[in-house]
Amino acid sequence: MIRDVWYHQIGNAYVDQASNDMGQYTYYWNHALVSDHTYAIIHSSCNFSSRGYSDKCGTAISKADQEVGVIDYYNIYAPQCDGSNSSSGVAVNRHYS
Repeated sequence: MIRDVWYHQIGNAYVDQASNDMGQYTYYWNHALVSDHTYAIIHSSCNFSSRGYSDKCGTAISKADQEVGVIDYYNIYAPQCDGSNSSSGVAVNRHYS
């Protein structure tokens, strides 16, 4: 008997912490949220498998976080919702109050 087997993929699957951490900065770089220079330093000097980061890696991570700024990580192209728009302010207040 031959069975048709269908596998469904899910997005954002967690692999391990090291892959997840490096993947985060690769994602930022692939979407032009961090500079080539900053990403190259992270890629070459950060060992996310180790317990601590080198000073060079820590500096590059801080720089990348500054370059990314305040964004919605799940929709990087959306405008930042700050509640100043009356329609979004009502929705945000109603949802979180």
